[in-house]
Amino acid sequence: MAGVSGFSPEFLASAQEHWSRRYGRPVSEAEVENIHRNLNGFFEVLLDWRRQDEAKAAEQKGLASSGGTR
Repeated sequence: MAGVSGFSPEFLASAQEHWSRRYGRPVSEAEVENIHRNLNGFFEVLLDWRRQDEAKAAEQKGLASSGGTR
């Protein structure tokens, strides 16, 4: 079951172990939550850019196939 942060206790424990090894020091649960919120935000931006690019490409393809008139 997910905790208050939205992350399950198992995920937090695993992530805390991972980031503690990567940082070379103990990382708090709050730091782990912050790291993963930032990563989630980063990938949301990338996904949004991809969707925008796909929409532009579809629009351009539609304009090209219709002769470019509206």
